[in-house]
Amino acid sequence: MHRLSNSQDESCEWVDQYGDAMYRYTLARTGDRGVAEELVQETFLAAIAGKSGFKGESSVSTWLFAILKRKTADYFRRQNNHNEAMVGDDTLQTIPTSLDRSVHWRDDPAAIFEDQEFWKTFDRCVEKLPNKLSEVFILREVNQYSAKEVCELLGLGATNLSMRLHRCRLALRECLNRNWFDDKGK
Repeated sequence: MHRLSNSQDESCEWVDQYGDAMYRYTLARTGDRGVAEELVQETFLAAIAGKSGFKGESSVSTWLFAILKRKTADYFRRQNNHNEAMVGDDTLQTIPTSLDRSVHWRDDPAAIFEDQEFWKTFDRCVEKLPNKLSEVFILREVNQYSAKEVCELLGLGATNLSMRLHRCRLALRECLNRNWFDDKGK
């Protein structure tokens, strides 16, 4: 069990250790640098103010990300912005279960990687994912958290995480096939 001290140095260490990952996570959710910075700042202020309430039952990063998730949810509620819920869980049922396993590259994969339009399409596909899927994808694939860390942060079991990542990849593949690869072949 890890209790927090009241030292200001410890709070500064949080910013050094977790600030970048928290910013990337929030930027991916909001799409706005200023809003992401503000939400991360609010999170650190709330954590400093609520230090005495931290019981040490989880890691500091889990605690900070839990605060950040609440701050982000509050932001979307205030903005009355439902973009994060553009695609509901029922969308997953429309994804064919027997997707063609082979990928037919029409272009050189290295050229696609460098193609800014591809990445814009990719970002739009990620934005369309249900929140439950996008958050595991962002933490695991974008922020490079270990599976164990993602499970800890989101309160998931390993099987649930694996299932969400699988569904996320299927949904991304379908979206990219529909919005990038099919369009490129026309």
